[in-house]
Amino acid sequence: DQNDNNIIDPGEGGLISFTIKNVGKYPAINVAVYPKDLSGVPGLELPEKQEIGNLAPGESKLVEVGLFAEESLQKGTANFIFEIHENGEYENISVVYALDTSQ
Repeated sequence: DQNDNNIIDPGEGGLISFTIKNVGKYPAINVAVYPKDLSGVPGLELPEKQEIGNLAPGESKLVEVGLFAEESLQKGTANFIFEIHENGEYENISVVYALDTSQ
């Protein structure tokens, strides 16, 4: 949110960040985050995938997912889910996030 109004505006970029941690006893291999827009607000662009890499037991990494609002952005609330995958398999672990949008 470039103007710090806690709303994504048309033409504006933003960054959603969160930390993931391997709480298991074994390394997490080829971890990736798949962002999905559950609400389908027209005009929002998200990357298809964010590569994280390997996580040793107890290791944490900051995940930063960029998004961009096209000039055609519609007003509403964008609901996102960030699915965590290991070695190409969904691990049934997700991060949920909501963001207001404006016209």
